[in-house]
Amino acid sequence: MDYLLLGIVGTIILFGLTMLLSASAPSGYTEFSDSYYFLKHQIIFGFIPGIAGLLAFSRIPYTFWKSHAWHLLILSIALLILVFIPGLSAGIGTAHSWISIGGVFSIQPSEIVKLTFLFYLAAWLGGRDKHAVRDVHAGFLPFVLVLGAIMLLMGLQPDVGTMSVIVAMSLVVYFVAGAPMTHVLGLITAGIAGLALLITTAPYRTARLTTFLHPELDPLGIG
Repeated sequence: MDYLLLGIVGTIILFGLTMLLSASAPSGYTEFSDSYYFLKHQIIFGFIPGIAGLLAFSRIPYTFWKSHAWHLLILSIALLILVFIPGLSAGIGTAHSWISIGGVFSIQPSEIVKLTFLFYLAAWLGGRDKHAVRDVHAGFLPFVLVLGAIMLLMGLQPDVGTMSVIVAMSLVVYFVAGAPMTHVLGLITAGIAGLALLITTAPYRTARLTTFLHPELDPLGIG
């Protein structure tokens, strides 16, 4: 076991739970007469299942994911399509990026796609030599097409935040695999331009950015 990695992850989890308690205690007391309601909910439905998942997945060799790379890509696309199916789609706020199961349990498929698509990219790029990765037709175009399909499905939800995280991770994997810096910088430039366009075309995204830069403008509203 990699105890250093486990320690880092554990520290991040403790920090996150501390921030959750700090931010949610007043709402928990107001809504449920329990300042620890949201903290307990996160521990029961997030932390404990996460530990169980850690123990289960640690038993699976990485070669399993490599051999099922294509299936992981299909799974990623299928999960992102589920949010558009009536009866399963569960809208929260302005985004329809959740699916509801039986009306009592909901999941956000894009969170699973963060892993499945990353596994696919790592396996696909790992199976190609540096010449193929650097080639426009064998490396660059297939990478852009597959990533573009994922971005399109997430943009339609819309879930720009998670999409940005997946794009950033994908570019890192692409770069580490040996992609030319010109390709990476070109994609980063195009991504920044596209993100700026998405922000300016949606008032709520503009409000989020403005409030992030100037939180004192509306501390009890969009802030």
